[in-house]
Amino acid sequence: MLQEQGAWNTLVWISTLVMMANYLNELGLVPWFATTMGGMVEGIGWVPALAALVLAFFSNLFAGLSHYGTGPAPVCFGSGYVELGAWWQLGALISVVNIVIWAVIGGLWWRVIGLW
Repeated sequence: MLQEQGAWNTLVWISTLVMMANYLNELGLVPWFATTMGGMVEGIGWVPALAALVLAFFSNLFAGLSHYGTGPAPVCFGSGYVELGAWWQLGALISVVNIVIWAVIGGLWWRVIGLW
């Protein structure tokens, strides 16, 4: 069991992230941030709100790019079936595909339904 270095690596990183999130919530940072941001965006027009949503969507690209970007990713990476270089290359390709879908196809769809 001690020889399973990938499993221990995954356990340490995920538990660290979960513990940090838990303490940030207990210390009141998460509720404070949510209240502050909610107050800042309250009553703004649809164009700035649409821009904020686009930035939020693009920030989600890390999930496909990094081998620690989502919960299941370390488990899949730790199995050893995908090399790190291949993971980053595929993640970059998938990120470009997602950007094209959101920016081009999404933009055209917004045009069709009258949002833009």
